[in-house]
Amino acid sequence: MHSTELFNLPFVTRARGRAPRFWATPPATNYAEACATGRVWAALYVDFVRRTGHTAALTTIVGQMDHQARGPASGYRVGFLAQLEDLAVEGATHVGAAAHAASANLRAQAIECARREHA
Repeated sequence: MHSTELFNLPFVTRARGRAPRFWATPPATNYAEACATGRVWAALYVDFVRRTGHTAALTTIVGQMDHQARGPASGYRVGFLAQLEDLAVEGATHVGAAAHAASANLRAQAIECARREHA
């Protein structure tokens, strides 16, 4: 179940009677502008996660990206992922990523994720 706020993100669309699209980008003519937009979208997504605690959508978002796309429209993906990486690095400097990754909660999530993948 997705938070209804998720559908307010500019790259998520939901049409009546159709499955939601979690990576719906408009046509792009300028790679740099698309990158900048992708970075803004990532910041909006991280803010959404911070406010709602809803983290399950990222796998779906990244999974729906066209990782083979080239040209200006690929800037959305590149900017989004670059911003997430920058934020992860920044967060890791404040949290201590190794200690955080070793927490029981994350181990339990990894076990559950592996169980679902092999089911």
